[in-house]
Formats: sequence, C-alpha cells, structure tokens
Amino acid sequence: MTFDGQSVIQRPSNVHPTLMTDLTIFATVCQESGNDGYVIGKGVNDRFRDFGLYLRSTKRTVWLSYGTGENNPGFRSIIYFNDVSVADGSCHSVGAVIDHSGNRALLYIDGTLSKVSSPLPSVPRFRPSVS
Repeated sequence: MTFDGQSVIQRPSNVHPTLMTDLTIFATVCQESGNDGYVIGKGVNDRFRDFGLYLRSTKRTVWLSYGTGENNPGFRSIIYFNDVSVADGSCHSVGAVIDHSGNRALLYIDGTLSKVSSPLPSVPRFRPSVS
C-alpha cells in the first residue's frame, strides 16, 4: 500500500517502488514505566534495520532508525529524540516522519509536534521490496 496524501492506494503485493526517501510511522502505544521496546522494525537484524521506531522509557528517548545504504540494503542511521516519554500507562499516538526534502525528522505525540531533528545524519534510502 502507498499513501498519496489523501488516501491509501492498494498495490499488488509483488509490485514495489525500488527506492523511497520519505517515511511515516504511526502507532497507538500503551507503555508502562521501565518498559523498552520496538513499536515496529523492519530489517535483517538490529544492526541492519531498514526502518524502526523504538521507545526507551528508561532513558526517556525515542529512537527512529532508517536505511541509508543506496546499493546495499541494511545500512542505517539513528535519530535520537531525547527527553520524550509516553510511559505513563495511558495510550498515546506516536508519529515519526522522515522528511528527506526538508532534511529533517519530526516526532508527534498525541497529534502535537514534540521534537524536530535537523539535519538528517544521512540520506534515507528505504527498500519496500526488501524483507
């Protein structure tokens, strides 16, 4: 599936764009204090991650990892959003955006812009067809 800014477009499961440079991750999370973990992650292993969103309540940090290897999938950069926590036992919406053209990453908590990181540490390269 892809999102054209207004609606989700269903794509055949065997047809993928080869390379993308923007990414949005959105989730509703309920996290307890002292609990760390991935909301979502795609990649071969923790080091070779195409993208991921990790909530680390013990350090009050949200990690946004993204693929950067143009020719070889799996190389990544990590953006650290510090002094952020949703670990209060309540449910929260969390949105993370890689904005390649704006050379920045944005973090939204409950629909409000919480953090901005700019410039991006490296050029994003996502491979939707690589699993």
